[in-house]
Amino acid sequence: MPMQGAAAQTLPANVQVGHDKTFVIFSGDLDKTIAAFIIANGAAAMGRKVTMIFTF
Repeated sequence: MPMQGAAAQTLPANVQVGHDKTFVIFSGDLDKTIAAFIIANGAAAMGRKVTMIFTF
C-alpha cells in the first residue's frame, strides 16, 4: 500500500538509492592500487559512497 499525506516522501530525479561501491584491493602492486583509487575517485565524484578494503 503506497504511503500518503505527510508520511510520503519523494526523492529528486537525480538521487539514486543503493548504488554504493565497495572495492577490495588484494594486490600490493602499485599500478593496480592506483587504478583502484582512480575508479573509486570517479565513483565518489558521481556522488556514490565508496568503501575501499585493503588486504595485502
